[in-house]
Amino acid sequence: MMESPEKIISGVKAVPHSDLRGGTSRDCGSRRKKDENTKKTKDKPGRYATWNVRTLLQNSKLENLKMEMTNMDLDVLGIAEMRWPDEGDFWSGEYRIIHSGTIENKPGQGGVGVMLKKDLGKRVKGYVHRKGRVILVKLDTHPVNTTIIQVYMPTSQHEDSYVEEIYEEIQILLDQTKVDENVILMGDFNARVGRGEELPYVGQYGLGDRNERGDRLVELCAKNNLVITNTWFKHHERRIYTWKSPGDKYRTQIDYIIVRQRYRNQIKDSRSYASPDIASDHNMVMAKGIIKFKSLNRKTCKKWDMKLLKEDTRKKNYERKTDECEINMGENVHNNWTEIKTAIQKAAQETVKREKPTPRKEWITEEILEMI
Repeated sequence: MMESPEKIISGVKAVPHSDLRGGTSRDCGSRRKKDENTKKTKDKPGRYATWNVRTLLQNSKLENLKMEMTNMDLDVLGIAEMRWPDEGDFWSGEYRIIHSGTIENKPGQGGVGVMLKKDLGKRVKGYVHRKGRVILVKLDTHPVNTTIIQVYMPTSQHEDSYVEEIYEEIQILLDQTKVDENVILMGDFNARVGRGEELPYVGQYGLGDRNERGDRLVELCAKNNLVITNTWFKHHERRIYTWKSPGDKYRTQIDYIIVRQRYRNQIKDSRSYASPDIASDHNMVMAKGIIKFKSLNRKTCKKWDMKLLKEDTRKKNYERKTDECEINMGENVHNNWTEIKTAIQKAAQETVKREKPTPRKEWITEEILEMI
């Protein structure tokens, strides 16, 4: 649990939330108490998904992914194999994207991330990532926090010792969460769990036979009271398989969405979808459930239209208004700053207009979307 901005998990700093789209918010009254920031609780249908996209290096891939996220009406999307070289946190249109960078000492390989719809993007409390294979994002939801953990596990070509190393990283993150937190662990686990032999962790509707890596995943679930959701719902095989071999010779299930057993009832359905297309051999896995959070009650910060001060008449008028303001300076620095700020704002309100927000134009056009 990221109790402070300086909390360190496995050598990586948990980064506090920052909305990168806006400017300063000191004049917007955003630093209010928590009970003033929130109103009544809202419940809404939620859609969580995970997808191994194989790569997002091409220029059009991110726009393609955003389009699929919109088409599927997703709230949260965990992404595997992004292959972006650096870690980052930014907004693209209505989505916030937090990503880890590639695997250590292996440029161009791995990389995980989480993409969030606007409502949840504003509720990020912190995040941490490790080794280009695991990323955790904590969300401010109600009545408890929601922790998203996206994973990209090593393939069968890697040694078991390396696989175990990644499982240890996952366990460290799980240990850092409170027992009552809503945890959603998802991703490409490169493991087959098959049909349920260890109820309630694995359901009756998994696909194929379990392998050794599947045993290790079930062991993790049993230790932490986790349920593999997309083995619990009866669907046609085409809604169960998540990966197909080259040439489509065989299909199997290796991508999962996993939740704590106490929150199992929040998931109303969980299945794979072959229709979203990003040139990957993996299908998207999506779980439908309930997201609960409090409505934010934040003021919108509007900037002053400073270019108006280039007009000589307006500039002189502003200077005159500031000179007319009475400022009572004392020994208290905070009070002095408040006096100065109030005077500046009063003069600006009488002479300078607020800047109208201009929506950023997306570089991609409808014609390009049709071609993708």
